[in-house]
Amino acid sequence: MLSILDVTPSDRFLMVASRVSASRWEDECASVRLWLGTRPASISTDIAEQMLKTIDAPLPKGATPVVIVHCYADVPAGTEYHVAFDPEDPNTNEFTHAEVLFGVVMGRFVDMTLSHGWHQTAVLYFPAGMPKLFNQLSVDQISSRYLCLCSQSDFHEIKRARTNLA
Repeated sequence: MLSILDVTPSDRFLMVASRVSASRWEDECASVRLWLGTRPASISTDIAEQMLKTIDAPLPKGATPVVIVHCYADVPAGTEYHVAFDPEDPNTNEFTHAEVLFGVVMGRFVDMTLSHGWHQTAVLYFPAGMPKLFNQLSVDQISSRYLCLCSQSDFHEIKRARTNLA
């Protein structure tokens, strides 16, 4: 387990690769339901029911599933981000408010923590609406184009580190 505090501020950002369409989201939820129907004994009935309750609940207005291609640490639900930026040009940024609601790992299980590593679906909540920068992301397709989310305090360190690389 890698904690957020174990990562230097200049490396604390989520890499968001694409938005997930409503039909693709429903497919992912169906995959979780199917897997839970044949779940291993290590998943208790209570945990399976909680996972089903989470994915079967309608997403709140302002929530959207996205594909995270890299999660810098284990990020718990409730973690908030306030800056969306283009990693190629951190001067292209937008202030926002995003909160992690939950993640879906390998189309199998729902987790209230985004796991450190690669490729998972995260449901993010944007109370004031998705940042305009996110309109640049493809839907249901991962490409080399991605955007990042971070806290406002970490953004200064990220921008400094990325500007010094140029």
